[in-house]
Amino acid sequence: MIETMLLSEMRILCVNVCTDEITDEQIQIAVTANEELKALGYTLRPQDLLLLARCEELRDFPARMRKLLGSVDAEPMYPGFPEEVLNMDIAVFRFHQLLHYFSTYGLRQLTGQPVKKGWLPHEGHAPARNIRDDRLLELRTLELTERKDAAAAVLSHILSKTERMTDKERAILRILLPELKPEAMPELTVRFKENLIPLFLAVADTRDADSPEHLSNETRLAILQALCQHTGDVLKCARILLQTRHYHLRTAEKRMVVRLLERYPALDFRENLMRSNQHREEVLQILQRLDYNHYSRSGVHRQAVAALRAGELCSWEGGAKRRIAEHAPDTLSYIASRPGMMLRMLTLLLRNGFEAGEIADALCENADALRTQTLVTLLNRFACPIPHDPKSPEAAATVMARERAVLTQICMRVLEENLKQKVTPLRGKKVALHSGDILPECSQILTNDKSNEGGYIASGMAYRIPEGVNRIRFFVYWDDEDFTDVDLHARGTRRDGTVFHVGWNSDPHAYGVVHSGDITHSDAAEYTDIDLTNKDLAFVTETIHLYFSEDKQYLGDLDTCFVGCMAVNKIGEEVALYDPKNCFFSHQLTMKAETLQYGYVDAEHRCVCFVGEQVKGRNWYSDASDTSAALRRTASFTAQTYLDMLCRAQGAQIVPEEEAEIVLVFGKAQTGRELSLIDNNYFMDAKNA
Repeated sequence: MIETMLLSEMRILCVNVCTDEITDEQIQIAVTANEELKALGYTLRPQDLLLLARCEELRDFPARMRKLLGSVDAEPMYPGFPEEVLNMDIAVFRFHQLLHYFSTYGLRQLTGQPVKKGWLPHEGHAPARNIRDDRLLELRTLELTERKDAAAAVLSHILSKTERMTDKERAILRILLPELKPEAMPELTVRFKENLIPLFLAVADTRDADSPEHLSNETRLAILQALCQHTGDVLKCARILLQTRHYHLRTAEKRMVVRLLERYPALDFRENLMRSNQHREEVLQILQRLDYNHYSRSGVHRQAVAALRAGELCSWEGGAKRRIAEHAPDTLSYIASRPGMMLRMLTLLLRNGFEAGEIADALCENADALRTQTLVTLLNRFACPIPHDPKSPEAAATVMARERAVLTQICMRVLEENLKQKVTPLRGKKVALHSGDILPECSQILTNDKSNEGGYIASGMAYRIPEGVNRIRFFVYWDDEDFTDVDLHARGTRRDGTVFHVGWNSDPHAYGVVHSGDITHSDAAEYTDIDLTNKDLAFVTETIHLYFSEDKQYLGDLDTCFVGCMAVNKIGEEVALYDPKNCFFSHQLTMKAETLQYGYVDAEHRCVCFVGEQVKGRNWYSDASDTSAALRRTASFTAQTYLDMLCRAQGAQIVPEEEAEIVLVFGKAQTGRELSLIDNNYFMDAKNA
């Protein structure tokens, strides 16, 4: 499990180095293994070829990689897909549907007996399909790391990111944290507050006092103080710690948290105790559960707590809102002292008559204190078109659109000022962007709003459809010990704006989109092909739906639910339907979702994008015109906008790749002058060159 997650989330594989010597034979085997990797769409960095040559997994490495990538292990209803479906009479298609449904749901209802597999029109007569398609996408670079160093390296990378961890990253943290050596913990830097919590809980847990690797309380305190930037971090983590223990901590744990709180200056302690009236009540409950007065050893800290209990501490937020309502002269300077809070109050300030230019000026003065990630998140929201709401008056939508345009202008100006403050390797250099398979002008840098399915290149990134490739294929393969029915649906928009639906409860094909046939039992596969030569086609969203399962509620609960999107060049009954080297993206689903808007094809801009967004509502397939995916593709703030602004702010000169000192890439860096935008988290809040 951990190997699969490291590959999908970080494109990393761990290996065991067994020798320091490298022979010619080992080099030859490593090079051969790398050629086999290329048939799967991957390649190793030059330094990792040498590392692989020294590993005990050397001879089995390609087989190990194939196993980790996942596969489609079942034929679709019509193995001659797509031509067989396109050439089939619609009456025959419907008759086959009815026979199949009767052989599964019908027989189960009539007899009450379980049905493992239903009737299929070509059972046992599938073509061999031995021919592989050409490689259509760029090779993805794979990174190797020694297993003994993996925990520190992986956790350091995850925790240093200034965005919320995905579910898979949290799972990686839980698995690798016990392997982390105590002396390595203080070296970890937690840049995003919510990512601090699982690490805090692990270090603060004193229940393993008899363990050989037991940490002393002083060591725990030192680690926790290094992880928490201020008192507010400690209070947030203490609240979660109390909740997980049902509000009963050991004496040693209470004493440790109180001592930790008092290691921060009294002024910091006082400011973080009272941020709002609701926060005041939460803090009082936390302090009571910690028996704060009993374990406190600092008089000035106790005085601050007494003032909090007596209601003598004034909430900063309350003071800010009072100034806004009164339009006080010092309003902007007061709020700008906490620029992060000011960002949250932008709409409130505008609606109370404050000028956009004044607001931007105040924020720009403190731009270096803001997180780039926060500004990018706001721009993703403000620069995205407003969803159509038939219940909302048109005039209200117009006002909201104007307000969003002003908010976008403010955030764009502040973001550029923020990026000027960064110290990155780009400053003053000749820079080129090698975008590879990514289309930056159609991509978004999603942070806290990206899909929990994760992936090395996260949701929001648009993949360029290669020149000459005119067919895109989505697939889903599922298997479970229980009788399970998963459906693949295509919802499309034509160039004239009308919408259509291709799926089991609609047309089998329409406007260049064709479905492989609906299978209603486990160990099955469904495909959708999208023909881009159809000039009537504008946009297609693919959705995966768990229609029925005896015992599972979500797609992520199934034993296997493997989905993906791939480029196709060759078609025919002898050509393999699934080819890992041509997958833009693929996922072993883990999300707690019954319906998942998986991805889309933008035919007009020739790109595909992974969405991975949960869809709610019973009639989700009935309207394709108002999905978040369709709105996001028309957003004015894109990855290209961000990269142009970053280079401009850093004084970098954009040059052709052959003249560049630094080449920005979206995948792993292959050479010394390449710099990975993914591994460096798009430079968000990076402070060192």
